[in-house]
Amino acid sequence: MAAKSLFVSYSHKDTQHLETLKTHLKPLERANSISPWFDHYLIPGDDIDTKVAEALEKADIIVLLVSSDFLASDYCYTIEMKRALQRHDNGEARVVPVIVRDCVWKTTAPFGRLAALPTDGNAVMSLHWPDKDEAWRIVAEGIHKAAGVSGQRSAASPAEAIASPGAQKQMPTALPVKRKNSFTDKDRDDFKNFAFEQIARRFEASIEALEADLSGNFRQLDANRFTATIYAHGKKVAGFTVFMGGDSFTSDAIGWHTSDSGATGTYNGRLAVQVGDGELVLSETLNMFGTNDERQLSADEASEYLWHRFVDRL
Repeated sequence: MAAKSLFVSYSHKDTQHLETLKTHLKPLERANSISPWFDHYLIPGDDIDTKVAEALEKADIIVLLVSSDFLASDYCYTIEMKRALQRHDNGEARVVPVIVRDCVWKTTAPFGRLAALPTDGNAVMSLHWPDKDEAWRIVAEGIHKAAGVSGQRSAASPAEAIASPGAQKQMPTALPVKRKNSFTDKDRDDFKNFAFEQIARRFEASIEALEADLSGNFRQLDANRFTATIYAHGKKVAGFTVFMGGDSFTSDAIGWHTSDSGATGTYNGRLAVQVGDGELVLSETLNMFGTNDERQLSADEASEYLWHRFVDRL
């Protein structure tokens, strides 16, 4: 298998951490698992912006070296990170956030929805890791795992499957209903149906990708309902139902609850179709805690959001 090209987006104030990462990635490079590109490879006379953009576009894996300086950098945040997430959402690359220094990223950054390294996104330089080499080893192993599944967006192991929904199944084609001043009822219904199908296919692929001690069932009960179940050593550890329709509170939305009963008369949350910045999005207007969640999600983002709701109990 050819080496997967790797691009690292970082603040130059974190250069020392980049150098440490490069050291821990060297065995992967020797094993032809990855082919990294760093801006240190630029030579005098190169057009920096052009060369960086070319490397970013070619990358199979894009590592975000996250710190307060990374978040404060307009270039890292608005140019490299924004394009990286676009390629990730299009299935063209896999974005891997690596939290180097503790900062406000989980609830404020667009990549906060992605599984981060090291474990649980605990910053490498935090007190959580008294042995920094252990943290960097976990980072390198995570990038190695990402290299193994890059290009197919599907989970190649239980950890990958739980971290992010797979994409082994062919996904529905995106609907051309973006960037409009107004949307018809048909536009809204078409988007809701498309999003539901996208969510269902991602759950099915992720359930099929479970391995080792985990197994699962995906059941498409009808065109408007599916259930998902995960077992550990044969014991049920999580159940989920996603549906359209049901009672008056969910009739215009995609509802979900933490049971695999398939019932549509109850819900823990609902994703309603709304208009956000000229495009149709899904927003959880009421969740299980009775509070509003103002995040606006694409169909693909909604599938990841619901998958994480499903596996949070594991």
